[in-house]
Amino acid sequence: RDWQLSLLTLVALPGIGVGTAVISRRVRRCADLIIDETGRLSARLTETLGGARLVKAYAMEDREIERHHATVNRRRDLILEMTRARAMSSPINEIVGGIAFALVIYFSIWRFGFADASIGDLASFLAALLLCLRPLKRLGAVIPDVQEGLVAAGRIRTLLDVQSEITDAPDAVPLPQTGPGIELRDVHFAYVPGREVIKGVSLKVPRGKVAALVGPSGAGKSTIVNLIPRLFDVQSGCVLVNGVDVRKVTQASLRRGIGFVGQDAVLFDDTVRNNIAYGCENASDDAVAAAAEAAGADQFIAKLPDGYETKVGESGVSLSGGQRQRVALARAILRDAPFLLLDEATSAVDSETELIVKKALRRLIVGRTALIVAHRLTSVVDADIIYVLVDGCIVETGNHASLLAAGGVYARLYSIQSLEEQMNTKLAV
Repeated sequence: RDWQLSLLTLVALPGIGVGTAVISRRVRRCADLIIDETGRLSARLTETLGGARLVKAYAMEDREIERHHATVNRRRDLILEMTRARAMSSPINEIVGGIAFALVIYFSIWRFGFADASIGDLASFLAALLLCLRPLKRLGAVIPDVQEGLVAAGRIRTLLDVQSEITDAPDAVPLPQTGPGIELRDVHFAYVPGREVIKGVSLKVPRGKVAALVGPSGAGKSTIVNLIPRLFDVQSGCVLVNGVDVRKVTQASLRRGIGFVGQDAVLFDDTVRNNIAYGCENASDDAVAAAAEAAGADQFIAKLPDGYETKVGESGVSLSGGQRQRVALARAILRDAPFLLLDEATSAVDSETELIVKKALRRLIVGRTALIVAHRLTSVVDADIIYVLVDGCIVETGNHASLLAAGGVYARLYSIQSLEEQMNTKLAV
């Protein structure tokens, strides 16, 4: 309609652009901080609710409520700041658009005066201008939403782009079905560079034999167990299973060949049956029941409201520690793997149940290779070979009788535990 008036209207674009850019930066910064605070809030809730009994036992409810309120208030303030920034978009666009509209009218009056011939042209131009400004204003309102989404998308992309440090080698092969068992050769490992947890450990677990790792807390026993299924990679030395370095076999084939029971029996919010059959989804009901019986879990399962179909709750909360551990042991028995890794597998069971589990393990390890980590030395007296680990180093090796005769670390630990058991028996009487 009029190129001069069209150029005049362009003065609105820089104003809208600058305003939108300033608002977008504020929205993006607030959205980033809100995500951080939401993560802290979620972590704090999980931590506090998970430790509710401890909080109550120490009468720390007020302190936890205060910490929770502080986190919620920080998040609220950021949300309000972002809301204020987003709310500025419409006024800025309206003001800038209004200025452009006023300039067009002023310039038209100055140029044309009030001549009747120009009124129709001016009216049509102003109508077209309004039609152009409306989508620009809507675009300015949408951009903060886009910025907020970009922040969230960036966080998700960062998480998805994280590469696993432990991957299969390009020439990885399936784990051989036969071999000499498990071996560690001069293994060094550190969770934090410069602070070695395992210091040159070498040990062998011959095929079909039972080996035990014992020693004081913090010696590195559980770390060694985690190195065998390659949950971590060694810094130097090597871990061999059936004569092959675990870094040269596929992770899937390696872990399929291992039955694992850890210190903390991990159960899912599912039925007892499905927890036992985890990793063996096609297992029959008879096989699940047989595994439970072998682990000494069948009797308490029969007393549950729905037997094997009873939901155990989140993390198995409806079961006791000993019951959870027996379910986890039944899961390892059902897996029927050639290698067994038991990390304090009997730490949460009573003496009577421990005897049942030991009998089950004796039947289970026939033809299998087992590595047992134990704090209670009475649970490993029948092991074929015992390794004593102190401060990340193997200091003694032998069977129960030879280690007692040597009078070293193992004999001292066994003597202390025997004395404790005698005292506990007297106190119980």
